[in-house]
Amino acid sequence: MTTTTTLWRPTGPVELELVAAADWRAWPPRLPEQPIFYPVMNEDYAIRIARDWNVKHDGAGFVTRFEVDTEFLARYPVQRAGGETILELWVPAEELAEFNAHIVGRIEVVQEFGTVRERARSFDAAAALYGANRPGYPPELFDAVEELTGRSLEGARVADVGAGTGIASALLRARGARVVAVEPGDGMAAELRRGHPGIPLVRGDGDRLPLADGAFDVVTYAQAWHWTDPGRSVPEVRRVLREGGALALWWNDLDLSVPWVAEQDRRVAAFLSARPGVPGRGLPAGLDFVTREVRWGRRILVDVHLANLASHSAFLVLGAGPTADFCAAERARLLRLFPDGMIDEPYVVTLSVTHP
Repeated sequence: MTTTTTLWRPTGPVELELVAAADWRAWPPRLPEQPIFYPVMNEDYAIRIARDWNVKHDGAGFVTRFEVDTEFLARYPVQRAGGETILELWVPAEELAEFNAHIVGRIEVVQEFGTVRERARSFDAAAALYGANRPGYPPELFDAVEELTGRSLEGARVADVGAGTGIASALLRARGARVVAVEPGDGMAAELRRGHPGIPLVRGDGDRLPLADGAFDVVTYAQAWHWTDPGRSVPEVRRVLREGGALALWWNDLDLSVPWVAEQDRRVAAFLSARPGVPGRGLPAGLDFVTREVRWGRRILVDVHLANLASHSAFLVLGAGPTADFCAAERARLLRLFPDGMIDEPYVVTLSVTHP
């Protein structure tokens, strides 16, 4: 049996696509300005490069792990490129094909940064915060779901995909639907099981639904469709829906027509170096959607409002320190506006329904 050594390599999306095209078994040839191929000896070093360099220069960073024949690697002395853990191998570009021939098994992605998937999975570490402070949905939303799908939720088989902590799943069940929750994240799934033990839960995501063909009357995505790849998720929806079934997508956003909400949104955007306003969420092409807006609100403590804000993915990937600093400044501003410590959060739910 071949003895192997584990190596890691930080990389960007372009190189990763070429690795995927090689069936995850080889690294692509070096460019003329790349005379050396640099795998590294530990995951922490690879994480630092992917997170701090690849994200900045390539838009996203990935940490890969792979096994190489130990006897073959003996020709490459370990190079120390900084501190004690900054250890690399230097493989000349002209030897990369031979190096690839000694990779054992497939190259796998073990960490990613700056990607949609990373932001989606950021909720896992804050599942309890999310479940305790995110808003629910008003009864009028589910009235509109019934109207636009053309059927009652009572007795309907519903797959709630990207179910998170079960906020929408529980409300659908309360309307009489026979709900199956689909959730990929460990932390969110654990919180859903804790809070709603009676709701069946399967692990998976919208791009690969772990559901039977033609088994559901309605597929719902509450705050979740934007995490999918429509090229994969639309065929999956069609596969699991019964004939005449419906897809319902909705997003719950603070109402930017209210002055204090719009002012806070501008501050959030400036802090995150983002564009103010409701983010663009394109509906999948080729489907005939009907869209309805439902306005509603809730009265809550200022601190609950700020905890809800901190549970959004942009703040979760930013880190606890900067988020806490921002929320402390916001708390002072809001208490000047709402000195009793209570705040009326205004929302607009945008619902879009199609029969794919």
